Amino acid sequence: MSKLHFVGGAVHPYACSWSDLCYTTYTNCTRSVFPEFCHRKRDNMATPSLELLPSDRARQLVELAEQARRQMEKFAEGPVRYDSTGLQLLDEWIERTPSPPRPLQVLWVAFLGEVFRRRHNGAWAIRQDDSQQLIVLCPTERGVLHPVEVTAQVGRRIASGIAESLALFYVRESILLREHEDIA
Repeated sequence: MSKLHFVGGAVHPYACSWSDLCYTTYTNCTRSVFPEFCHRKRDNMATPSLELLPSDRARQLVELAEQARRQMEKFAEGPVRYDSTGLQLLDEWIERTPSPPRPLQVLWVAFLGEVFRRRHNGAWAIRQDDSQQLIVLCPTERGVLHPVEVTAQVGRRIASGIAESLALFYVRESILLREHEDIA
C-alpha cells in the first residue's frame, strides 16, 4: 500500500505508483477538504491516516460491486449502471433490508465506492486508524485529493434511513469535487 502524506494540508502520495494521484498541491490545513484527517503539529504539518489499497484488494472491491450491480439488475429487471440511478436502486434495496448482515453491507459499500471511483477518477484507500474504513480518494478540480467516506455513509444510511440517501450523498460529494475554491 502506498502511504499518503499531507504537505501543508493537501495529500501528497510520496510512494504513489499511480501517476494521476501524485499531486503536490499545497493548501491551508484548516480550510482544506481534509479537516477530519488533519491534526496539527508544531510545524503546521498534518499527519497521514490514509493508505491506497493494493491492486489485488481494489480488484476484490470491484468484483463485489459487480455482484451488487447484478443483484440490482435482477431486482430492477433491467440494466444497472454505476451512476446516480444505480444509487437510487441501492437506496431502495437498503430500505427493503432491515438489519442487513455484514457481507451485504460490504457489497453496498463496494457499489457506492465504485460509482465514485469510476465517475470521478478515484482510487480505493483505507483509513489507517481504529476505524479501518474504506474510502475513495477522488481528485478535485482544485488539484487536491478528497476522501469520500463510503463506508461511513452506508452506515449512516442503514442507521438513519432515507434521510441519509446515497443518491443525495453522491450529488453533494460530486459538487465538492467540482468546486474551484474552498467553500467553507
